[in-house]
Parts: sequence; structure tokens; C-alpha cells
Amino acid sequence: MRYKAQLEIEKEKRAFNERYELVKTINRNLERVKNAYKTLRDTGHMPSDILVVRNETLLLSETDMDLQLHQALLTEKFHDLLKKRYELVRHIWDKNKDWDTFIKEWDLLNENIQKEMKTTFFRLG
Repeated sequence: MRYKAQLEIEKEKRAFNERYELVKTINRNLERVKNAYKTLRDTGHMPSDILVVRNETLLLSETDMDLQLHQALLTEKFHDLLKKRYELVRHIWDKNKDWDTFIKEWDLLNENIQKEMKTTFFRLG
């Protein structure tokens, strides 16, 4: 019985760590794409570290797949926040969109993600 309880605790820890790393990775990838789109808007050139094939930003496509594949692991709260951030950056490539409004929405979502991370991953006591 004790072994089963310990096994469950270890499974929960593993899922917890996987969730934390996945949230960090997705958030970091979305930030990279956002910065690449900013460079594209400012200079007319996409940075060489962001691959684009047939007008598709591969890192953004991979991030969307991660969001779909790991929805259950992320939990509803993280998935919804990250999906909103994904949708926001996916639509900003258009130069006619207002960058300042985009940044305000982007930063607000980031604040919400950071709050949720502190609540979920860094509970005290």
C-alpha cells in the first residue's frame, strides 16, 4: 500500500514538472515569434532563426501542436491563457494592426500567466 501511495506522489510530481516546463517552453516560443514579427514589421525581414515555409512560421505551428497535444497536461487555466496568447501573436503579422494595443494585450496575458504560475508552482506552505 505504501508503495502505491509513493508511486502516485511521484507521478504527480512528474506531471507537475512537465507542466511547468511546458508552460515555460510555450511561453518562450510565443515570445520568440512575437519578437520575430516585430523585427519583420520594423525591417521587412524575418530573423534567420525563425523558419518560414509557404508563409507559415514553423515555430508558431509547432507551438499550436504543443497546445493541442498537451491540453490535458496544461490544465484548462494554462491552456486557455496560452491559447489566447498564441491567437494574439498569430494575428499580429499584419502591418495594419496596432502594435501598441497588441503589446498591452500581450503584457496583460503575460501577467495573468505569471500570476497563475506563482499560484500553481510556487505555493508557500
